[in-house]
Amino acid sequence: MSKSAPKPPDPIKTAAAQTGSNVSTAVANAFLNNVNQTGPYGSLTYDATGNYSWTDPTSNQTYDIPTFTATQSLTPAGQRLQDATMATQQNLANTAKTASGTLQKLMGSQINLSDAPAAGSVPTLQTAIPGAGDITRTYGTDFSADRQRVEDAIMSRAQSGLDSDRKALEQRLADQGITIGSAAYQAAMDDYGRQVNDMRTSAILAGGQEQSRMAGLEADRAAFENSAQAQQFGQNLQGVTFGNDAASRQYGLKQDARNQYLNEAYANRNQGLNEILGLMSGSQVQSPSFVNTAQNPIPTTDVAGLINKNYEQRLSSYNDRAGGILGLFGTLGGAAIPGLF
Repeated sequence: MSKSAPKPPDPIKTAAAQTGSNVSTAVANAFLNNVNQTGPYGSLTYDATGNYSWTDPTSNQTYDIPTFTATQSLTPAGQRLQDATMATQQNLANTAKTASGTLQKLMGSQINLSDAPAAGSVPTLQTAIPGAGDITRTYGTDFSADRQRVEDAIMSRAQSGLDSDRKALEQRLADQGITIGSAAYQAAMDDYGRQVNDMRTSAILAGGQEQSRMAGLEADRAAFENSAQAQQFGQNLQGVTFGNDAASRQYGLKQDARNQYLNEAYANRNQGLNEILGLMSGSQVQSPSFVNTAQNPIPTTDVAGLINKNYEQRLSSYNDRAGGILGLFGTLGGAAIPGLF
């Protein structure tokens, strides 16, 4: 039986051993994970191109960790296409560079607008319509005098005949022995009176017809005058509308001519700039693309755990030894046991 308990492992050496194992594992993983690739358009290769010297701060142990370089290669056809593309972009860039020398002169001068058509002034539109005369609203007379004139003319012309007819009737009645005041005389006079009344009625009707004819003529005259007034007003309105339309159209034509001139002038100015920008867009430098490298994490070493574990082991060993000694003292009555310590 050994006189002393086994010493716990040295935590520093344990940590160093663990770190060395982790580094070795990571290096092995790097070589295993960095797999070369070959495809129809090219290949990807990993090469260990150097070493990185790293010293463990705990154990002061130095490790040479390999570093890798990933190389992408195109197939011969792909490389020729890439070279042609790069050459084309270089040509575009050179052309844009040469053309850009004219930008300072182009942008430093203003557009000459001296030959531009003058902008039309806003026309003053006619807002009032010339008058066409007053509307005829009344005939001005009822033509009663004309009616009376017709009646008087008819009755004046017929009066001499009526007087002759009355005398002839009276003579005829006398010759027949019919006396004045008799029934036969009164009947004959009544017939004569009805004839006179019929004549007067005819004269009145003729006068009324003449009055209506004159009123109709006056109404036609008024209607004609109003129609002529309305026609004149319509012609005046058309004249105002035509004048305003012509003025607006003339203004629009002037504005269109000026706008077209300005658009062409600015387009001509921008043409050179747009061409340069177009060349530059075709010669943009493409950002290089890189593959994702394999990740090889190195596990961390639980140094504090190792130290604490070592302390627990030593304490446990100490307690075991102390307990054994106390037990022996109790059994032997405190006698010393030679060679125990």
